Order: sequence, then structure tokens, then C-alpha cells
Amino acid sequence: MANETSKAKSLRENNNHFLKYFVGEGLDVGAGDDLLDTPYGNVTPYDITEGNANYLSIIEDGTYDFVYSSHCLEHMKDIPLALKHWARVLKPGGVLYITVPDWTLYEHEHWPSRFNADHKASFSVSALRQELANRKDHYNIREDLIPILRSLRMQVAEVALEDAGFDPELLDTVDQTDKFPALCQIRVIATKALEVVGS
Repeated sequence: MANETSKAKSLRENNNHFLKYFVGEGLDVGAGDDLLDTPYGNVTPYDITEGNANYLSIIEDGTYDFVYSSHCLEHMKDIPLALKHWARVLKPGGVLYITVPDWTLYEHEHWPSRFNADHKASFSVSALRQELANRKDHYNIREDLIPILRSLRMQVAEVALEDAGFDPELLDTVDQTDKFPALCQIRVIATKALEVVGS
């Protein structure tokens, strides 16, 4: 998978996501050399040189207006722990915007991944863990991922399958995100609960 952030730019523009979600100070977890760019704020990259993305240990709680991560969560050793810290560094009302590869379109329902040996988890909008012998490293978005986010006081605003440029006629041995400009990803957007002021 290469330059997934850049490839999805037109989708974010068409959905008005820059103005809706990428305003103020932001963090791009796993940015690599494809850093998110927004006309409405500043984005700080966080990658291996900054530290372990499971913890974001150099970042204080409530620092950012938005946290963006494109195709990084599937590389984390502990998905709930990573999400806990990604939510932790958000200000109340802040936005968590994540994209992950879709298990059906990208992985073609093969595991481990044939296209990226470092993928530690798979994600799906349809396939359930029960259907995969309760494989603990598989996350159905609604059944597994959203409950984690809710436990972190995150309210899910959007879930969408993005398959722009995907050709279902190609062989499943082809990584369409590499040799073709396809997107085969799931987008999850959530907002952090506002703090309740006691009386």
C-alpha cells in the first residue's frame, strides 16, 4: 500500500472532510512520507522516529483537535491499547479519523496477509469473528471496533467502505493498492465526548 493519504484526498474533498474534521492542530499517526495536509490547520507527523504508536508516550493528554491515521492501526500489536492512547491525546470534542485495509477487498479474505507481512490485524465491515474461528486479530467494525471506541468515550460519526478504483475482475493475487491506484479501505470517524462539568 502506497500513498493512501494522497490517493484519498479527492474523497475527503468531495465529502467536505477537511472543513468538518481537519481543523486546528492535528496528529498524523504513521504518516511516513505521505503526511496529511489540510488548509484549515497544522498537522504534526508521528512515526517510528517519534516512538511507539501504541503509546504516543511523548504526547500529553488532550493535545490535539484531531488525530488522523491512514493504514497504521493494522500494524499495531495491541489494537485496544493503541486506540486508547490515540483517543487520550485528543481534546474533548476532538476527532479520530482512521482508515484501515478492508479484509475482503485488500486481503481477499486470506490471512496472514499475502501483501504485507507486518499486518497484525484484519478489519471488515461484514465478516464476523465467529465466522473466522473467533480469530482474535480480526475486527468486525460494528461488533468489535466500535465497542472499543465507545468504551473510550468516543462517539462514532461515520463508517464507510472506500473502494475507489478497485477492479473486481482482477485476480486476487494482485495488490490493487500497489500496482493500480485503487483504494480498498474502511474509514472510521469518531469524536471524543465533551467533558462534563460538575455542579
